[in-house]
Amino acid sequence: MFFTLSNSAKTQVLIYDLSGKLVKSNNLGLTNKGANKYNIDCSTFKSGTYIIQVISGQERITGKLVVTNY
Repeated sequence: MFFTLSNSAKTQVLIYDLSGKLVKSNNLGLTNKGANKYNIDCSTFKSGTYIIQVISGQERITGKLVVTNY
């Protein structure tokens, strides 16, 4: 996953299933301003759609993750 931050700040990535249950949380520590990359290990996730939220300082970035297991 790629995301862009306006300012350097402590950053947290939260992943929720569509029922609102938190399924994964990761503190990234101090993350630099600009373009950033975060690798998501989805091997333990069931197939479905998830909501990703990146929280960094006063910024909140929300996205969708679709997992397809074969």
